[in-house]
Amino acid sequence: MVHVLAPLKEDAEARHAEAQFSLGEMYAEGLSVQQDETQARSWFEHAAQGHAEAQCRLGGMLAEGLGGSRDCTRIQHWLMKAAAQGNAGALFGLGMMHDEGLCVPQDRRATKARLGRACRSGARKACARARELDEAGQEPAGKPSGAVPLRGDGGRRRPCLPLAMVFASACRSARFSPDGQLASRCKEVAVHEQGTCRA
Repeated sequence: MVHVLAPLKEDAEARHAEAQFSLGEMYAEGLSVQQDETQARSWFEHAAQGHAEAQCRLGGMLAEGLGGSRDCTRIQHWLMKAAAQGNAGALFGLGMMHDEGLCVPQDRRATKARLGRACRSGARKACARARELDEAGQEPAGKPSGAVPLRGDGGRRRPCLPLAMVFASACRSARFSPDGQLASRCKEVAVHEQGTCRA
């Protein structure tokens, strides 16, 4: 993996957001490197300047206090940036913040609005939670105040995890990248880790 990791790190250090995001994923999940949440958070912070999925993952790490302390202001900042770009995971995360009272007051109306938008953007967990709220006809579950981690029951362990493959975004972006060499490196990492790449 060193033959792939070295050029990917080189591209990440040259400020290529997709390479930075891929390194963040590798460190977050322990793929071909020692799992290191501090490194993952650092790479997501670099990539977040222009990468919606990195913004979402960074918001999730901030919410859980992974790789550093929890920071309510920054959680909302990054999730809002990603949500403004239509990122379904970020919309789901914002909905769950209102559902559980994480850094914001519990608010059923805000919960349902965010979950509805996330559902329309393709987040199945958001659809399921919105249905649960409709069927229950009661206030969202969770504690009335305080910081509640997103990790825990109900399969809400990191709302910003990639939907299919860890490196699917590297594969999808490969054909759109202005730097063909970077695109092929990202694709090479995806092929190496997953055995297939749906470019």
